[in-house]
Parts: sequence; structure tokens; C-alpha cells
Amino acid sequence: MDLPSHSQSALVPPLLHAAAAQPPWRELVARHWPQYVALAATAVLARWLHGLEPFRRAMYGGSDVQFWRYSYPYTADTLPRWVVPLLSLGLPAAAFLAAHLAGTSSRVELHHSLLMLVAAVTTTSALSNLLKNLLGRHRPDFIARCWPTGLTPVLSHLGQPLCEAGASAVAVSKGMRSCPSVHVAWTSAGLGFLSLWLAGKLRVFHSGAAPMCCTLCLLPLLVVAWVGVTRLQDYRHHAEDVLLAFATGLSLALCFYRQAFASPLSRRAGCVSEEAAASGRSSGSTCQVEEGERGVVVGQGGEGV
Repeated sequence: MDLPSHSQSALVPPLLHAAAAQPPWRELVARHWPQYVALAATAVLARWLHGLEPFRRAMYGGSDVQFWRYSYPYTADTLPRWVVPLLSLGLPAAAFLAAHLAGTSSRVELHHSLLMLVAAVTTTSALSNLLKNLLGRHRPDFIARCWPTGLTPVLSHLGQPLCEAGASAVAVSKGMRSCPSVHVAWTSAGLGFLSLWLAGKLRVFHSGAAPMCCTLCLLPLLVVAWVGVTRLQDYRHHAEDVLLAFATGLSLALCFYRQAFASPLSRRAGCVSEEAAASGRSSGSTCQVEEGERGVVVGQGGEGV
């Protein structure tokens, strides 16, 4: 027996469904090319900041009682640098693409998700590199970098380290760029954005008792926590460096997510925000919100949003 239309909509899982008619990629690219230029400029800025010499901070202020903070061994990285882009950009992008291919997100939603993801990560990278250079904080393994043969540390009259002749200039320079952790900042921005996207997509705050959905949304943040722990285990960062990086990346992830999508707490969770549609950055919001027996069900129609 056929169910009434109201009952049928109530049985639809709380996911966003792609629109039947969507603007072509050519139109999306033409409409957003200034933002691509801005992202490229931000990436260049981040790279340029990465190559600058950091502020040379004094290691002590009249005594050497703080030396223990910088006297940990210089070990290999548990998590290589090339893994960080895969986690922060590759993993979320794969999730966005999979949702689009499965028909649960529109072409415009895929575009906006990728655009804001890259914006969050590149902006976080630039800000983190700027803070690293300005703060010039020594890493926990700095003494092993500056005096690799075990010589007694020698400091100038201002308390700045005078490294031995055989010390690697690159290792010493990197040793003065502890705060914040770029590994954690990148992954917090990328995987934090993914957590917000999942929270909106699954409508975790509008799905009733659905603990598994909430757990799924938190999984990316657990990966971020694991990355932070590896940086502490490798003696690459102090705990404060990791916490600042986590706060920076997650804050920027939220900022850029809300640039394009409604709050996960709102009834329009998972939809492109009305502000983004009104500003002309999308082709108009046609997100449909219906009241069903199991709560709010959201779908997209028309050209997508």
C-alpha cells in the first residue's frame, strides 16, 4: 500500500540530496575565480613566511633553570610532513567527493566545500608561520640541535644561544619555530572542517537519539588529537604549542565553514547558508526544510545552492 507523501518524506534519512539540475562547472569557476586568486596568494604568502628567519629569543633571563625545557633528545618524526596534507586536505576532499558521487550533495555544495576547506587550511598555514616567526620559541629538542656533540651550551650576554660550529643551520632555525605546531594547525583546520561538514550533513543535532552519528563527526578530531600526541612524543613541541595550534585551526575551520554553510545547530544544517546565497557567491538557496514524523528532513531542489 502506498504511503501518504508526508509519511514518505518522514522516512527519508536525514541527509541532503543532490539537485536534479545543477549549474555547470564552467559557470561555477567563472563566478568564483577571484576567490581562487586570493587562495593562491594566501598559499604563496604562507610559503614565503615559512622561509623567513624566526625571531632569536633568549633562552634564559638571568639563570639556566629553564634549560630542562629544551634538553630533550632530537629524534625522527613519527608523522612525516607529507602525511599532513593528505590528512588535512586529501581525506576531507575524498569525503566530499564520495558524498557527491553518491548523490547526497549537489555540485555547488561540493564546490563550496572544497573551496572553503582549502581556504581554511591555507589561511591557517599562513597565520601559523607568521606566529612561529614572531614568537621564535625554542623546541624541546633545541639544545640537541644547537650543540649536537654534547658540548656545554654557550649563550651570549643577552641569553641567546651560540651554537657550535658543526650544528646544522637548518636544524637550528627550525628549532626556533616551535609555537604553534603546523602539523596540528593544518589537521585541525582540515579535519575540523570535515567534522563540521559531517555534523551538518548528518544533522546530528536534529536526528534524535543518534549517538553513532555524533561519534562519526568526532572521529576526525580524534585524528587531530593523535597528531598532537605524536608531536609531543617526538619532543617537537611543548603542550602549549599544540593547544594553540588546535585552537587556531579549529577556529578558522568554523569561520570558513560558516562562510558557506548554515550552522549545524540550525534547522537548515547542512545547507548552503542564506548569507552566501544572498551575497551572490552561489546560484540561490533552494534548500527545502520539511517537518516529518521523525523530525526535520532537508533536501535540495532546483539548481542547487
